[in-house]
Amino acid sequence: VLLNSFTMMNMMVGILVEVVGNTAEADRMATMEAAVRDAIMTIFVQMDVDGSGRISRDEFLEMKADPKVMKALQELDIHEKQFDHYVDLLFPPETERERGEPTTLSFEELLDCILRLRPGAEISSLDFASFRQATTTAQSSIKERLERIEKLLARVTGSWPSLDSEKFGC
Repeated sequence: VLLNSFTMMNMMVGILVEVVGNTAEADRMATMEAAVRDAIMTIFVQMDVDGSGRISRDEFLEMKADPKVMKALQELDIHEKQFDHYVDLLFPPETERERGEPTTLSFEELLDCILRLRPGAEISSLDFASFRQATTTAQSSIKERLERIEKLLARVTGSWPSLDSEKFGC
């Protein structure tokens, strides 16, 4: 009975320690995210030159020069090199070329992307499903473009060998 009570007490202490540790980690992350939110919001308002409530690629790049923003991002393990990756992910040049206008993000969209894409962040099922859908859409778009090119070449040359989907793994 004494051994059983001691074992149960050890299990309860272990569970308590784990819960407290998880809560402390969650609180630490919430505090860091709030600091990043405040730093980026302050800079966001200053850099939103046109007052649209949205930020462009150039405005985002200007944030890199602000030590307060960079310090807040470093607390989330986002370093200068990764900041450059964010620029490419958030403001892809090919999207801007296709639409004919610069990509812009609202403050909430920007912050959400930064927090979801930070190093060490866990991927959710929704994130993975979103990625899969984007990949499938991109693949379909590329396939449609290849088919249009194939048709144009067939018209120009008179006949052109058909692209066999199975040969190219589509």
